[in-house]
Amino acid sequence: LVHLSSDVTRKRLVGLAATEHRFEAFGEGIYTEDFSRRTYAALLAEAKTWLDRGLSVILDASFKHQVERDLARQLADHQQARLVVLECICPEEEIHRRLERRRLIQGEVSDAGWELFPLQKGDFDPWTEIDRAVHVIVQTDQALASCVDQVRSCLALAQ
Repeated sequence: LVHLSSDVTRKRLVGLAATEHRFEAFGEGIYTEDFSRRTYAALLAEAKTWLDRGLSVILDASFKHQVERDLARQLADHQQARLVVLECICPEEEIHRRLERRRLIQGEVSDAGWELFPLQKGDFDPWTEIDRAVHVIVQTDQALASCVDQVRSCLALAQ
């Protein structure tokens, strides 16, 4: 599978190295709605390139707005590719711990920190348009092996 990251794509669009940070206010700078639309358009264009080559892709992005998810679904339909949505969730105290720990990791790509989490969460469109047969909720505070097993089982069922 080809891993495509919205964080990497966003930074590439402005000429930043993937690990260069832009800690900006919510909805500002390279995180405006307009720039996010550009980011998702570029991400999906890159996905199309790989799908055209017969390869599968992972779109690593929040897809917090239904319109972004609709565009991904339209691409999958157009390419006759199977779409599976992995929604990763865990308790907020674990999210807080992970975001604080991530700030200390050299080479980390994401700029998002705990201070942005409530704002992003409040700006997230509910998952109402995704068919439950292809919407997999992964409880990521479980052991990694359990998460992987869950995803593999769901992918096998979705075939």
